[in-house]
This record gives sequence, C-alpha cells and structure tokens, in this order.
Amino acid sequence: MWEIAVALGVYVVWGLFDFLNISLVFKRFIQIDKPTRKDYNYLWLIYYVLITILYCLSIYRFQEIYVLILFFPYYFRAVPLVWSKYGINKKIPFTIFLYEEIAATVSSNINILIKFIFGKDFNYKLVDDICVTFVVIAFYIVFITLKHMGRTRKLNIWFANLSIKEYVVMMIAMFSLGNLEALICLDGEFIPSLYSLLIIVGIICLIVMICNSIFVSERSKLLENNMDTLREHVEKLTEAYAEIDEKNVQLRRFRHDIKNLMMALKAMIEQRKNDQALEYIGKVWDDFQKTGREFDTGNFVADALLSVKANSAEKIGAKLTFEGFIPSTQVNDVDMVVLLTNLIDNAIEACSKQEGSKEIIVESTLSKYMWVLTVKNPIAVEVDIVDNRIGTSKENKDIHGYGILNVERVAEKYGGMLKLKCEEKEFIARATLKFE
Repeated sequence: MWEIAVALGVYVVWGLFDFLNISLVFKRFIQIDKPTRKDYNYLWLIYYVLITILYCLSIYRFQEIYVLILFFPYYFRAVPLVWSKYGINKKIPFTIFLYEEIAATVSSNINILIKFIFGKDFNYKLVDDICVTFVVIAFYIVFITLKHMGRTRKLNIWFANLSIKEYVVMMIAMFSLGNLEALICLDGEFIPSLYSLLIIVGIICLIVMICNSIFVSERSKLLENNMDTLREHVEKLTEAYAEIDEKNVQLRRFRHDIKNLMMALKAMIEQRKNDQALEYIGKVWDDFQKTGREFDTGNFVADALLSVKANSAEKIGAKLTFEGFIPSTQVNDVDMVVLLTNLIDNAIEACSKQEGSKEIIVESTLSKYMWVLTVKNPIAVEVDIVDNRIGTSKENKDIHGYGILNVERVAEKYGGMLKLKCEEKEFIARATLKFE
C-alpha cells in the first residue's frame, strides 16, 4: 500500500512540474502561435489530472494491457489543454511528446547509473519515476534561469522551426533508442556490465549526433534567412546610392548653369519684371531642393537608407521623420543596415494596416559611449509583448521573428539590448548600443 501512495505522490509532483514546464515553454520560449484566449480551459486540466492518476494506477495496480492503452493518452495528455489556449496547431503534440521523451531518456540513464552503482536491490520502476520527477524539476529550474538571463529565444530558434518530418525523426529515434537502452541495461541479465555500459555510451552518442544534426540544420536556416535579409538590404542600399548619385549629377548640372541663371535673373530685375523674377527664383529654388539630401544624419549609409524608407512610407500614405545624429564609425555598415531596415520595415508594415494620418518617428541619441535608436509608429490594435516578444497573427509564423532576432543580435554584439513597448496605440522599438 505504501508503494502506491508514494507512486501517486511522485506522479502528482511529476504532473505538476510537467504542466509548469509546458506552460513556460509555450509562453516564454517557443512562439508557435498567438494565444486565442487568456487562459487554459480547466476542464482539460481535470482530464490532465485524471489521466495522470489512471496511468500511475495502471502501472502499479492494473494489468499491463491498461498501461498500453493509457501510454499515448498519458504522454499527450497536455495537448488538448495547450490547444485550448493557443488553438489547434499540429506542431504542439510533437513538441510536447518530444519534451516528454527527452525527460524520459535523461531519467532512464540516471536510473541505469543507479543500477550500476547500487546493484539490483531496488524497485527500479519506482526509482525511474522518482528520477524523471527530479529531471522535470531540474528542467523547470533551467527554464526559469534561462528566462531571467534573457535567453528565451534559443529554444524558439532550435525547436519551434523544426519541420514535422524532423520532429518525427527525433521522436522515433529517442523513443526507440531510449526503450532499447532500458530493455538491455535494466532487464538484460545476460549482457555483461561492460557491454551494457558501451551500449549506453553508443546510444547517447547517437542521440547527441541526431540532435546536433537538427540543430545544425536550424542554424543553417537562420543563417540562410540572415543572408536573404542582407541581400535585400544591399539591394535597397544600392538603390539608395543610385538615387543619391542621380542627385549629385543634378547638382553638378545646376552648378554648371548657375552663371546663366544669375544672368537671366539680373536682366529681369533690371527690366523691373519683379513678379517674373520671383517666379523664376521659385523655380530655381525648387530645382535646387531636388539636388539636396533629404536626410543629414552624419552617416552616409544611414542617409541613403532613410531616403529609401521614406519613399516606401510615402507609398502607403505615411511620413517618415528623423531627429538626431547617427554614428559614422563606431557601428559597421552591415550592422547599421540590419538595425535601421528591420525596425523601420516593421513600422511601415504596421502603418500599412491602418487608415488616416500616419507618422513614423526615428530618433537617434548619440553620446561618446552610447547610441540609442528609437523607432515609433502608430498601431491600429494593441499588441501583446511578453519577454520582448510580439504576439503575431502572420500566416508564416516560422520565420516572422527573425527580423527582431537580428536586431537583438546586433544590439547584443555591442553590449546593448533591444526593448519593445506598446502604449496608447503607439509601438516603440528602442535599440541601445554601447561603445568602448
């Protein structure tokens, strides 16, 4: 009787931390979808608790057939609960089962080590459940630590963007190898301990290789996305250079004709044709204005980019204004392009979704040791910002956050940070960079 009481207690703690971990992962780490409601449907929480208790009883009291029946409902018991908050998404079951398999694989190896150290005098079924409970508690501590360290996007990059095929391969590998390892090392009485140890090492190495290959694949996708983004930025920068070059040609022509322009103006004044002279001056001034730079930030690259972005904003009926100075030497051109383009493009996209007057305000505060770049834009609907992450309704949810990730990467490269804020129908993105 004491065994079932202890087991129930273990499963309650295990289930509680599973719930906390899964909630934390989907809320802070992996942005699979924007929540469709503020909280979970707690009818599914009752289902979660009942399945947990029934599975525990099936292992320690019922026949083995009940364990087989309840196995998948148990490991997927959190799926309807998460669906109730985030909506039905096919990646959610795979993510949850992968989490469960990782926890089970880690705890199984701990259980095997206990067997090697202490022999066979323990109830390894109960020990394994206790081990997995400690593992999920350890996961919770790791997740909380990463959250406070501001590393919540790492899991999003590695896991949220896996394809269904990659999820399936990883799950099958961990499920098959983990169970094979447990069968050989815990129940394989005929296999010498040394061989069992070699099997453990081999299986762990294989799992690490599979995980590493998927992580490398995801990082390659991230780099590929960065390259596409930079290629787009370079094209826009080339366009801006061409526009500036055309203005320089116009300016040279204007200077070349200035002598004739002044002679014509002198003749009009001498003949007392003042109205005609004023009209003539107005036309000359308009031509001169076209040869000037629209922005003068102190950074030639920034001037070019702002000019292109101002034209893009004008096409959707928005106005882009700039105030301040931008560093000319402390930040390299590529990083400058990433910062300005991503932040302003996000602002232009937000403005394109609303009617009426729209103004995008770019402010730059520069000191000897710090640069603060702020981009403000009006928004039609308030957005949710959690841990500096924006809830989204975009159809392509797998890559929507890369722009913000790139800005964060640049800010962190210079020892700074990106801060997102939404208040009174205004969205504010503020990137802070520090200089030595």
